[in-house]
Amino acid sequence: MTDSGIRASDAERDAVAERLRVAYAEGRLTADEFGDRLDSVLGARSRGELAVFTADLPLPPARPRAPAVPAVRTGSGAHPAAPGSAGEAPLRQQWAGWAGVNAMCLAVWVVTCVASGSLLFFWPIFVLAPWGIGLAGRTAAARRDERPELPH
Repeated sequence: MTDSGIRASDAERDAVAERLRVAYAEGRLTADEFGDRLDSVLGARSRGELAVFTADLPLPPARPRAPAVPAVRTGSGAHPAAPGSAGEAPLRQQWAGWAGVNAMCLAVWVVTCVASGSLLFFWPIFVLAPWGIGLAGRTAAARRDERPELPH
């Protein structure tokens, strides 16, 4: 069976619909063409049927690749970047997000305790603990990977 005969998934129909939306926004399709094609795309059953609706449209621009994690070359090979370098920034951002969200949760908890006049169940633990444990594990793994190998 050729690729055009394979049944289309919802994600594939959505991708074609998005290409049509972009083409309409760029002025490549009239409102009537856009409406007709969109209705037909949503009812398409195969990849071949979907291809017809974008055959006269230019290909979307290529998406830039995500940058690779920086590595440091040593005598024993490449290792993740050292602490404080660009490779550690995403982990710091994750911790900052964790701290910010938990600060908001704590603030809401304190305000509700004050408003109710009693000490309520400490529900922020359900946000704080699992997320914190996961990040602590990632941090420990990153630190472990940063250590230089010891000679045997």
